[in-house]
Amino acid sequence: MTVPQHEAVLDRKPKKRSDQRESPFAQLARRRGAPGVLVFAADGTLLYRNAQGAGMMQQLLDEESANGSSSELPTVIIEVCEHLQRILDTPSPRQKWEQVEIRRVVEHPVMPILIRGYFLSNPRLSYSQLLLIMERLGRRVRSISPQTKARFHLTNREEEIAQWIGAGRTNKEIANILKISEHTVKEHIRHLLRKTKSHTRTGILACLYQDD
Repeated sequence: MTVPQHEAVLDRKPKKRSDQRESPFAQLARRRGAPGVLVFAADGTLLYRNAQGAGMMQQLLDEESANGSSSELPTVIIEVCEHLQRILDTPSPRQKWEQVEIRRVVEHPVMPILIRGYFLSNPRLSYSQLLLIMERLGRRVRSISPQTKARFHLTNREEEIAQWIGAGRTNKEIANILKISEHTVKEHIRHLLRKTKSHTRTGILACLYQDD
């Protein structure tokens, strides 16, 4: 993964001209509610980033540097790009890999970040570009009170999974966060349904957070 020396120029606001057209990347950011947008060449060279993308990427770099890392790009960004590159290198019909979406959630005590990776289709180019969309997740993990945990006889793992359900995570995302299988997550959710006498995930949350 490389960051070209001229890349910083992309962050500068161009002088306004009456005949200036909005760039395709700017249009993309606007259509998606102005989240963080990063565009890479197929070899991992950073081609474009909007202000939101630059801010979130710097946040990730600051956290990694505090842990001794000196990488030019956040580790999770590199991992998503490398995952997309591996798919690109795998022989497959174009119409299949252009539909791929790679998702990663970066945990943060205040505001987690969701990163989604795609292949950017451009009929004028003979090669592919990698598109990364970064969004801050609005829902935070909420603690379950000790009294509620005791009332429903929750195990520590069931408590963790219930909290991640409350944060809006899917079974697959919970499995990735806790480093367990998706099947194990489903088993714990079945236990939560039984203990709370609920029929849905929403019912579980209604029981466990009814005193909030």
